Amino acid sequence: MDMKLRPVEGLTSGVAPQAAASPRTTSEPDAPLPADSSDLSAPRAKATPQPKTKSAPPEQPPIPPAPAPVPTTLVQLEEAPAGTGEAAPIGAAPAAPPPPAPRPPTASRVAELPKGRTLFNVLTKALYSSRRIGFKLLSVVAVDPLKQVRAEQEAVNALEPKLNAEIEAKTAELKAAGIQNADVEAARAVLQARTVAFRARLENGAKLEDLKVEAFAVARKAAEVVLKMRPYDVQVQGGLAMTEGRISEMKTGEGKTLTAVMPLYLYGLTGKGAHLVTVNDYLVKRDFTQMKPVFEFLGLSAGCVHEQLTLPEKKAAYACDITYVTNHSEGFDFLRDSMARDPEARVQRAPNFALVDEVDSILIDEARTPLILSSMAEAAGDEH
Repeated sequence: MDMKLRPVEGLTSGVAPQAAASPRTTSEPDAPLPADSSDLSAPRAKATPQPKTKSAPPEQPPIPPAPAPVPTTLVQLEEAPAGTGEAAPIGAAPAAPPPPAPRPPTASRVAELPKGRTLFNVLTKALYSSRRIGFKLLSVVAVDPLKQVRAEQEAVNALEPKLNAEIEAKTAELKAAGIQNADVEAARAVLQARTVAFRARLENGAKLEDLKVEAFAVARKAAEVVLKMRPYDVQVQGGLAMTEGRISEMKTGEGKTLTAVMPLYLYGLTGKGAHLVTVNDYLVKRDFTQMKPVFEFLGLSAGCVHEQLTLPEKKAAYACDITYVTNHSEGFDFLRDSMARDPEARVQRAPNFALVDEVDSILIDEARTPLILSSMAEAAGDEH
């Protein structure tokens, strides 16, 4: 049987690897097969590749020459008056701008709002307007929180001439009697007499608010005589603010220790105790050592509580008119008193007044650590 092989599009023989490697193009004709188609070993004629011609790039249209510059003349024109299409001459006064269009009434603007939101927007605008009016009224009638403090401080300053006159009269009397340091002893006698008079008024029903100005003037004079340091007006204002339960912020070196003398003296007049609470034993001992002569000069007792004291010494310190104590001692002594079964074992009195130094450290930082006091468990016995 005679068989003939026909070339198939897309297939290549293994004899011509060059043709398989290069992509086939439609412009190349198929190579003729040998005469005897059954002889596959006969060499196959190779097609002669035609050289590829590069197409020329499209011609670019010629660039027209730039037009010749046309001379121009700058003309300064004014804005045309309203309602005219002509420019005003140079140098003429500009016309006044047209008046703004009248603002539509609120009712018409509210009516244009989407349905269902009209009442909401009306109420919102009414509240906003009332808030602005309220702020303006508050700015006019609001009371300055320090206005009263300044008025009291000026009243303290007004009492100084009277105290100085009394001390000078007493000094002349003591000098005539031949007493040494007559000026200091005269001041001591006058100020202690004021302390006795203040306590008598409290026993007769007077309030601390009635004595505040006079007590501050007396304490200020005592600090001036004993420490040779007269509290400034701002220090007096800080002490007055603390008597109202406010915080007086003072930087280091501005005299917080001296400022505390005046409110402590005021509350020490009650005889119920006034505590100054600070952060560590060093500050307690330092402040107590510096300010104790001032309180004794005024006729009040002062004590200091720290960790090295015994139980009787702590009890005596808490019994003073003025007590300097750390926050840890104050807290743990309170816990011990709460656990004591014998009333004689308690060291603290009923709380009356405490002035807290470094208030941010004690009430915020130190307050994060709880005070825990534990003791040995005891047998219940017949209690239950």
